[in-house]
Amino acid sequence: MKQMNFNAIEVLPSLLDKSCSQTIRKAWDVVAEHKPYYNKPKPPKYKVGEVVELVWDKDSKCEVCFCKRTGMPLLDDCGMCVDCVGTEEYRETMVFCDSFNKHLGKVKITEVFKIEMQIIDSSVYNIYFPDHHLNCGGLKESNIINLAKRDGFRDIGGLSAGNLPTAIEQMFKYLDKMYDLSQPKEFYVYRFNWIS
Repeated sequence: MKQMNFNAIEVLPSLLDKSCSQTIRKAWDVVAEHKPYYNKPKPPKYKVGEVVELVWDKDSKCEVCFCKRTGMPLLDDCGMCVDCVGTEEYRETMVFCDSFNKHLGKVKITEVFKIEMQIIDSSVYNIYFPDHHLNCGGLKESNIINLAKRDGFRDIGGLSAGNLPTAIEQMFKYLDKMYDLSQPKEFYVYRFNWIS
């Protein structure tokens, strides 16, 4: 069975409560043997109807438990992750990290489509859904909000929360940090239903 790896702490809570129902993955491979480097389009990794196991940090040496707060592996000798051991809370209470198993569950892929994303400047986010029903009648902000929330990003900000980011801002900032969205980039969106 294919595995789908996750390691973005921003979406961990929605993976743990199983409210996450999609993931956005790059639709290219970097071809490094040519200078200048270029991005080569690639086909989708998963197909509609396929059952996939979701895994947290599959390349980690840790085979079992991770901290729910930080996503970091627990240290074998103390039941804490590296980030939590040094905190004031740990020194005062000596409470172990609340943990989860790296095997998050199985999902069935229900939809696969391509999107294009770009950050025009620090506050203008551009997204295009080529050949997809969401473009019918013009792209609405509600479609972008739905995309971000289904991907596991949550509104911790908004107009009433001051400088805290919205789900859309979190999604674009995370993908920009990973893939540099100063130029348009194509991604596959894999939507799924949890089966275990």
